[in-house]
Amino acid sequence: MSLFGRVVAAGYDMTMASTEKAGLSAHRKKLIGMVTGRVLEIGAGTGANLPFYGEGVEELVITEPEDAMAARLERKLGNHSLPVRVVRASAESLPFEDGSFDFAVSTLVLCSVEDPLRALGEIRRLLKPGGQ
Repeated sequence: MSLFGRVVAAGYDMTMASTEKAGLSAHRKKLIGMVTGRVLEIGAGTGANLPFYGEGVEELVITEPEDAMAARLERKLGNHSLPVRVVRASAESLPFEDGSFDFAVSTLVLCSVEDPLRALGEIRRLLKPGGQ
């Protein structure tokens, strides 16, 4: 785990607090509250979306490639009743079967992946027909 990664993870929630308060949190609530079924979230960071997943989620699979972010995320999981699994994987190479998710969630992550088009291709591959 790099020093840079640990520093970014340690300060991420505090850095984002004013943006969340200014409206991002309301957008998260509206969009994420509508997802149902088996859900994939890529690049979950420290877990800012966790409070917004509703009862319609049967399973939540969260990917996060950065160890320091994933460690903070995993500590937050104790407060949630949803069945959640964290997988350390990059958005460009997701270790799941084709057509296995009803919804895919990606917030504030595509700007930080090396190949956003490849990441979007992976999401498309993993969504069931009619998935969103």
